[in-house]
Amino acid sequence: MDELAPVMSAIAPTDNSYEPNGAMSFMSSQSQQHLNPSAALGLEHLSCLSRIYVKQQMHIMDELSGYESHNNIYDIRADSGHVIFRALEDCNECSKLCCGSGRTFNLDIYDPHGRQIMHMIRPMSCCILGALTVNSPPGEMIGKVQKRCCSSSFTVKNQKGERVMQIKGPLCSQPCCRGDIVYHIFDKNGKNQIGKISKEWAGEVQESYTFADNYEVSFPVDLDVNLKAVLLGATLLIDFLYYEKRHKKTRRL
Repeated sequence: MDELAPVMSAIAPTDNSYEPNGAMSFMSSQSQQHLNPSAALGLEHLSCLSRIYVKQQMHIMDELSGYESHNNIYDIRADSGHVIFRALEDCNECSKLCCGSGRTFNLDIYDPHGRQIMHMIRPMSCCILGALTVNSPPGEMIGKVQKRCCSSSFTVKNQKGERVMQIKGPLCSQPCCRGDIVYHIFDKNGKNQIGKISKEWAGEVQESYTFADNYEVSFPVDLDVNLKAVLLGATLLIDFLYYEKRHKKTRRL
């Protein structure tokens, strides 16, 4: 039980929106026609959704010190505002300090009941081209996200390793101008846009002086839930590769 204490503390509710009954009642109020009977336990929360919101939690001590010592924690919300998942990075301080964005990116995803339903990992890499693998349940791969060389674009693959979507980012991934930064999601041929990942502009203060970022992810409501989960992984990878590093540079100025 002692080993589980840090995890359970991290996934405990920080507001009234993170409640087991809240997420279940949200799902029960939705149409069940898009539920995928083959989906892993917990992924059914994505079945009726065409949009999710990803919000990175802020740690007061990190903001005051200017050094990101705590592991990343993200809340994933539905349109209703309910937190349907919580993502926790598993990383030690030495790896952060010595390896930066080249470190292993290791995320555990929990549902409101505290059950781990996904595991995402990008192995340690000397470059930023390593693929993020999404597993659900943990140990069973359902897809990958591969960054393309010399661009802010990505290839999304299914569990068979087949290309199923492309994500095309902006020429400049840094917020040079105020406003949202959009990564467009296309079909496997890169011709028809089917969604987008938007890094939301949070205001001058939060963008310049905190580590926290917010994202909106949209996709077809009838997209396979496994691929919706992989797009969530793509969003977290984008934040890890581009915007965590940006905040550290800003805070040193």
